[in-house]
Amino acid sequence: MGASGVRLFDDDLAADVRDLFCEELKQGKTGPAASNALIGHFQEVLGAEEETVFWLALAYVQWEHGLLQRRILMKALAILDQGSDLDRWADDPRLQKKRANVLERVRQELQSPQTKPKIVRPRKRFPSKCEWQAGDIFSYKLDSGNFLLMRIVDVMDNAGEDRPLCELLDFFGTEVPEPEVIRGLPISRNKRYPSESIFSFPMLKKHLARCHSLGLNTSTVLRNDGGYILSIDFNRLSQELEGSFGMCVDES
Repeated sequence: MGASGVRLFDDDLAADVRDLFCEELKQGKTGPAASNALIGHFQEVLGAEEETVFWLALAYVQWEHGLLQRRILMKALAILDQGSDLDRWADDPRLQKKRANVLERVRQELQSPQTKPKIVRPRKRFPSKCEWQAGDIFSYKLDSGNFLLMRIVDVMDNAGEDRPLCELLDFFGTEVPEPEVIRGLPISRNKRYPSESIFSFPMLKKHLARCHSLGLNTSTVLRNDGGYILSIDFNRLSQELEGSFGMCVDES
C-alpha cells in the first residue's frame, strides 16, 4: 500500500484525489464535473484493491467542500458497511483496528449535515503566450536559493492560453551545472506511477519570476500522450516533490 499511516489522507492515492479535486474546482468546474473528471483520471484503480480508497477519499473531499453527492455517499457507505477497506490491513491487526476507528469517524462526518458549499476562487489566468518550446530547459530557484531543473515536454492550448507540460531533471543544488552536465542528467519519475511523471507548470508571475531559461534544448524523455498529468502545487513545492518524486529539498 502507498500509505504512511492509517488516516484517510495518509494514503498517496487519497491525497492525489484531494489535490486534483481542488485543482478542478480552481479551474472553474462544478462539484459534479470535478468528480466526473477524477473518475476518468483514476479508471485504472476502479476494480482494483485501491478502489475503496478512491471512493472514500472522493466522498470525504466532496463533504469537506459542502458538495457531497448522494451517489458518491452511497458508494462510500457501502464500502464502510462491507468493511472491504479493512481487508487491506489484515496483515497487521493493530493497524487494522486503528484504521477501523478512522473509518468510523469518516462515516460519522459523511452522515453529518452538509455545510454550505465552500467558495473556491478560480485560478488566476495564465499569460496567453508561452515562449518556451518542447525540449527547452529552465532552472527554478527555491526560497532557500537552491535550484531545480525542468524541461518542457509540450505546450498545450488550455482554452486559448498556453499550458506548459514539464519533466523534472534529477538535480538539486546551489548552482546550476554546466551545459554538458545538464545534457547527461536523467529525469526524476513519479515514485508511485513512473510512467505518469509529467506535470503542468503554473505560469503565474510569482512562479515565472523564479525561472531562468538556460538556452538549452534537448530531447525529452517523456512525451505528451494525452495521459495523466500530475497536479503539482508550486505553493508547497518541497512537500510535493517529496510526495510525488521522493526528492527531498530544503525550501527554508
